Amino acid sequence: GTVHRMLDETPEEINNIVQAVAPDVVIHLATYMGVDRFDVTPGDLPLVVESNIVFGVKLMEALRQNDCRRCIVVGTHCSFSVDEQYRPDSLYSATKYAFIEISRYYENAYDIKILPITLFYVMADPKCRRREPPLLITQLLHSARTNDPLSLTPGEQILSLTHIDDVCRGFEHGIRLLLEDRLPEPMAPTYALDAGCRVTVRELVGRLERVLGRQLPVRWGSRPYSAAQIFEPVTTLPRLPGWVPEVDLDEGLRRTLAAAGVECRPSE
Repeated sequence: GTVHRMLDETPEEINNIVQAVAPDVVIHLATYMGVDRFDVTPGDLPLVVESNIVFGVKLMEALRQNDCRRCIVVGTHCSFSVDEQYRPDSLYSATKYAFIEISRYYENAYDIKILPITLFYVMADPKCRRREPPLLITQLLHSARTNDPLSLTPGEQILSLTHIDDVCRGFEHGIRLLLEDRLPEPMAPTYALDAGCRVTVRELVGRLERVLGRQLPVRWGSRPYSAAQIFEPVTTLPRLPGWVPEVDLDEGLRRTLAAAGVECRPSE
């Protein structure tokens, strides 16, 4: 397919692209965390805001002007505390939530049907994720390949992991719900693609070591927790109706390792 790089384009140029493509459904995934998600540098600040808010507004304006009426808007669980209170852990998660709120204006004012989806920790081939800073799974895979020591926090924070194959199925299902006008009424504020594979970071490393069949050179406690660390992900967000995850944690780790070219212990 055709790829259009749109971050640096003017609103007029984005409008022209949307007009030419005439999409039935748009999935807004664009994001930027910064080099350090928990401590944004002055150089990163404009790009975080531009990527997570300004670009999305330009896109919404283009959808409005071209009668495109369906959009999936993607947020992060890092915007919430365990009991679903708004509690962003970083500027990244705050700006992601802010854009979802902005999208509601376009839904109310211009009848653009918005399907908000919240992602949790996605297991995916690191080569598909050109992101700084590298996510934990990327760091673990690098350590598995190179045997380089990896400095981590004490590791008591809980992660909820979902494999990329299940996430893609979730987006496909969301597209069908929009096209067939089968969204629930009334809509929840957001719907989760959460497989419910919840483990602490320490437990995740242990599961990864079991799949690999060897230990990883992790230095526990050599990094501090972040100032706004979320120790348990939100548990109350409803799953996207009709979506059922198919990949459990160990299989997700095996698929991720295989995609990254890291040899696993044969499954039992």
